[in-house]
Amino acid sequence: MHLQKSKIKEFMRCLGIKPESVILFGSFARGDYAESSDIDILVVLRSDLDWFDRQHEIGMDALIYTPEELQKMFAENNGFILDVLEDGIILQDNGYWEAMKREFLDRKRSGIIKKIEKGWKISKGNLPGVTN
Repeated sequence: MHLQKSKIKEFMRCLGIKPESVILFGSFARGDYAESSDIDILVVLRSDLDWFDRQHEIGMDALIYTPEELQKMFAENNGFILDVLEDGIILQDNGYWEAMKREFLDRKRSGIIKKIEKGWKISKGNLPGVTN
């Protein structure tokens, strides 16, 4: 299955939303999808709605987070967001995701985070204000 970025942009326009970023993640992004695989999309959207209401109000099958929610997840080294940063493919971005991706790559290079077989290893000794 081939996703066209222009079709994603048109879909967002039809929904009447202007996301900060739209990211393809999961098996399609990694290239290990099967015929029965679904398409996983993360949308970064400025919104005053709570998470549950956003998922239903927007009317699409995607995970929709605010920039603030993602920043908090990233600061906490949340495994889900680290996986999306590792494997995700940018379909649309105003620079928000690229900036987060650069910080993610800096953390990997410095050894703060490391991908392991079943998730992520976090090196507490490299985190600001944390000692072993």
